[in-house]
Amino acid sequence: MSKVLTYDNPTDLCLLRRTVRMPGPLPKYPIQLTPEQEGHLQQLSRCYTAPFAEVQRARMLLLAHQPPTWRNVEIARQVGCCVQTVQRWRQRWHVTDCQRDAPRTGTPRTFTPLQRAQIIALACSAPRAHDKPWPRWSGEKLAQVAVEQQIVAHIAPGTIRTWLRTDKIKPWRYHSWQRSTDPHFVDKAGPVLDLYEHAQALAAQGEAVVCGDEKTPSKPASGSVRPRPRRLGTPSTWRIGINGWAPCNCSVLWWSLRG
Repeated sequence: MSKVLTYDNPTDLCLLRRTVRMPGPLPKYPIQLTPEQEGHLQQLSRCYTAPFAEVQRARMLLLAHQPPTWRNVEIARQVGCCVQTVQRWRQRWHVTDCQRDAPRTGTPRTFTPLQRAQIIALACSAPRAHDKPWPRWSGEKLAQVAVEQQIVAHIAPGTIRTWLRTDKIKPWRYHSWQRSTDPHFVDKAGPVLDLYEHAQALAAQGEAVVCGDEKTPSKPASGSVRPRPRRLGTPSTWRIGINGWAPCNCSVLWWSLRG
């Protein structure tokens, strides 16, 4: 309740008028948190390394959960956002129980996986193999040759440098085994790269894309080494020893969806 001082005629008469602020309707989506959810949101609301948006949403949900029921206007004023943001995340939590952004498709790819593989194969070859007098490659030179060979219509040198940095490839340190000499490389690599690109869509249909490779025969070490504890999202490394000195072949399977 707030007091507003007004002056009416005559000027020497002062009237005191009281105005009452209406609380407004109750929120459409009430928030009910379990003890586990409340503890997680409390920890997230005090975290300094989490994204600011997630910390802000955690504070919204905690205020909406506390009795008495907070209105959206009060929560927006307390957290520092607009009322529509509070309404949207109330509704999303009521449906999904999640304070994170929904997965997005993102912009479509400008270059296909086959074009990327061809440019990386180009970087693993010598410039003189393509009638160029350069001693080694650079991003600008790779972009020039890729356009000349009609691999792509146009490409930025920075895009090529990003690809090489991601794959940990240094064009000035190339080896013969890093590039394919097969004249039918494009025809053979296309179906394989297509499977990798659609691995998630195939997994949703119940099909798994698995990559198999074979290591050359070698002499295994005796004894075994316990694997190191792995972090979430990282593969485990197993080293198994076999008694004896007979060479053996080691087959490696890699699930492209989970790594």
